[in-house]
Amino acid sequence: MKIKKATYPLVLAVLSLNLYSCDNNVKSDKNKSVFKDYSKVVQGSVNYYNNGKMQIILDLEKNIKLSDNEEGTLINYNKKENSYLREKTENNSKNLILGNENTENVIDDWKDIKDVKLSPSGNKVFYSKEIKENNVTLGIFDSSNKKFKELKSNTLISGNNYGWLDNDSIIYYGVKAESKLNGIFLYNTKTNNEKLLLDIKKGAIEYISIEGNKIIYLTSDFDGNKLLNSFDIDNSKVQVLTTEVQNINDIIVLEDKIFILGKKKDGLSSLYLLSDGKLKKLVYDFPKNIDLEKGIEKDLEGNILFIGYDDSSSKEDVYELVSVDGTVKIKSKKTGQYSFIETN
Repeated sequence: MKIKKATYPLVLAVLSLNLYSCDNNVKSDKNKSVFKDYSKVVQGSVNYYNNGKMQIILDLEKNIKLSDNEEGTLINYNKKENSYLREKTENNSKNLILGNENTENVIDDWKDIKDVKLSPSGNKVFYSKEIKENNVTLGIFDSSNKKFKELKSNTLISGNNYGWLDNDSIIYYGVKAESKLNGIFLYNTKTNNEKLLLDIKKGAIEYISIEGNKIIYLTSDFDGNKLLNSFDIDNSKVQVLTTEVQNINDIIVLEDKIFILGKKKDGLSSLYLLSDGKLKKLVYDFPKNIDLEKGIEKDLEGNILFIGYDDSSSKEDVYELVSVDGTVKIKSKKTGQYSFIETN
């Protein structure tokens, strides 16, 4: 499934001050786990679940499948590096699997794997593991040395407001434990150095997305006012994009257009287009419901895809917002439960 969710300014974890490795938590036994061929997966491919079977559908319109029965959910596929992340349930436990350099690395000690982020080069995974309720540890697994390490920081990271900038740098929003400094930070995984990029003096950040050299983020002040902003990492400039967004589940940036799955101020949750400072609703009553937790994706033609249903979430379809004329149509050929495969 595509792990993109709405976030809230709730601080979940203190990252450990200690740096350690957990070699015994990672397995790369080729006899136990065989490297998968996902080379046919493209933008717009999806996971499809129905009647107890999981399939990967490569082309929704032609209903072309990769196989009839997959053993797990494909989360992310990096075509350039031929690496992937998938999730497999075994003995009532969720396993996170990183496939890289023709080897599968099975991380099987954690029952609750959240918000996994595959690095641009496809050899590292940044993720959180829950220790206790509302208490998680964030760290990185590196397939080159088969080791997991926690971040060396005392920053309280809020929700899943983090992601890779490049293969050695992570960006996140949080609060310093001692100084109470509130902002967006850059962390170098090689040197373990942390740098403040942007000081948030009022309120908190509810959503963050890294788009090239820019960070799109939604702030909320103490009076409940919301601002959607863009921060340019290269020149440290902040641009206010709109005051009309109430919350965000997912976004896609295409040149000067931002597609937002979320809620407009004084409005309902839907798919919106932000262009030239104006927010336009794109989806009304077709379908009746949008599955907000599944996010949005784009296909090879640049159309925006989302998942919705009329009466039951067990009978979902994939819908397409056509880029040429803005019409909405059903792209899938059968109902069931869908999730997007993130590709890069």
